[in-house]
Amino acid sequence: MKQIVQGQVSVQKMKSLLNLSSELKQVDRELGEAYAHQGRKIALRLQDTAYTWLGHVETSFYKRMKAEYDSAILYATESLRWAELLANERAVGASANELGKIFARMDDPEKSIYYNKIALQIAHQTNSNRRLASYRMSIGNSFYDYFRKTQDSQFLDSASFYYEESASSFLEMGDSSGYFQAVGNQTNVFRRQGAYQKALEVSRVEYAYYERSEDVLNLLISSTGLSTVLNKLGKHKEALYYDKIGERIADSLGDKEALRQVYSNMKANFHELNDFKQESETWGKWSFVDSMLNDREMKELSYDLEAKYKNEKQAKEIVEKELEINAERIRNRNAFLVLGIFMVAMILTGLITYFRYRFIQKLRMQKLLADQQKKRFSAVMEAQERERTRIAMDLHDGLGQLLSAAKMNVSSLDEAIASGGDKEDEKIYSSSVKLLDEAAQEVRQVSHNLMPIKLKEHGLIAALKEMAEQINSARETPMLTIASHDFVGRMEVEMEISVYRICQEIINNSLKHSGADKMSLDIKNPGGKLEIVYKDNGKGLSLDDLNKGSGIGWSNIQLRAELIGASLKVESLEQGARIQLYL
Repeated sequence: MKQIVQGQVSVQKMKSLLNLSSELKQVDRELGEAYAHQGRKIALRLQDTAYTWLGHVETSFYKRMKAEYDSAILYATESLRWAELLANERAVGASANELGKIFARMDDPEKSIYYNKIALQIAHQTNSNRRLASYRMSIGNSFYDYFRKTQDSQFLDSASFYYEESASSFLEMGDSSGYFQAVGNQTNVFRRQGAYQKALEVSRVEYAYYERSEDVLNLLISSTGLSTVLNKLGKHKEALYYDKIGERIADSLGDKEALRQVYSNMKANFHELNDFKQESETWGKWSFVDSMLNDREMKELSYDLEAKYKNEKQAKEIVEKELEINAERIRNRNAFLVLGIFMVAMILTGLITYFRYRFIQKLRMQKLLADQQKKRFSAVMEAQERERTRIAMDLHDGLGQLLSAAKMNVSSLDEAIASGGDKEDEKIYSSSVKLLDEAAQEVRQVSHNLMPIKLKEHGLIAALKEMAEQINSARETPMLTIASHDFVGRMEVEMEISVYRICQEIINNSLKHSGADKMSLDIKNPGGKLEIVYKDNGKGLSLDDLNKGSGIGWSNIQLRAELIGASLKVESLEQGARIQLYL
């Protein structure tokens, strides 16, 4: 009785292991391979022909995905022998198809086509539409590989034919996953034909489908194809986005062959972007993976030979011990299940609470730092304005008066030079008076720039118009125009000063850098709000530099605007720039 119960447990375990192995192909290949190995060993011990065949096919798949091709061929060939013992034509076709896929990955299209044709012929004989569609796609892949090896266009045409046939079959069955795999392979043909835009359109649709369906294996293939097409179209930054996705998926699946292809694409994209540092780092990753793939076959063969010639008695003891341990685990599983779920729930609750607290603290700290920065900047601006006012008054009341007194003293010599002086003295006198006038005018100009009297006495509009008059005074045609619409009343003094400084900085930057000969400030006061629109016909602005806060002048503009709660909108036009300030 005990032997019967143990036998039933073994059968159930074998089926569960192999079913799980099939489901884990796109989720966890390392665990899936372990389940396939254990299930196959139990099937051999129980002499279950059908599940022994399935165990060999599953193991072959995982070896193929790890690029361990010698081991994959051994398991696939053994699965073919078990399929013949099973006298199941569909099983024979599946094993032949697996062999075709292995030789395709080994870049041996001739053998790949041979085995795929066997699988295709069996699918025709058994009227298996689904297998027929799948095997058509496999043989299309083989012809495509043959084309890559020989560059003979007839093989490319054959690949295109089988891809189209496969896509039609999948579409008739309503199998979206199979259809998109066939369509995805067809994009390879488009690329080889130089129809990159068409390949891009199809690839985007294919990628979106696999992303929605969370099919990571085909998402890896699709992302690699998208990167290749985007590279050909010169869209290297977007191509790198899909390379990063492909790298992450290939690494998680342990697919070294795919990882090598991803790194190859990344190298090409970094090279085209002249990012030689990243290109060098990626080249190192590619070399490491390539070396692993080259060494893996010899290592795997060594491991297989070692396992094959182990002592049979020792192997049997290990299997029996493993079965005993697994049986104990099954008996205790239900007892620990509830406890495990409870502990996981508690841990998740604690983690959520902790990270929520950290997130709130981070937001508070960011707000505190931002407030402190505003206060510091506000204090700096206030101190700057006070110092400007003081210097302006000192210049006006001190140096200005001294220059006026000096002019009066020099002017008193006018009659003496006119009556008894020679022409040289008159020339010196005239030059001295002129220099004193220019010095006095320069002092007034500097004093005005530091703190315009018009701004203090008459407000923002008057000060801006005075600025425009000064800029336009030395030009035949006006360069800067000021327009105010229904602007009434005055703002707070600090607000007027900040807005004036922003406008002043914008105009000064334009005079220095834009090359414009026409500038305008349009000032409106809709609904009690302030709106100022600046335009010029210069060479425009670099939005990337502005977003990075490049330049002290622009940084001051942004900080002043933020301090008074104003929003800035900057546009670089076809000719010139447009800056809108809204408060």
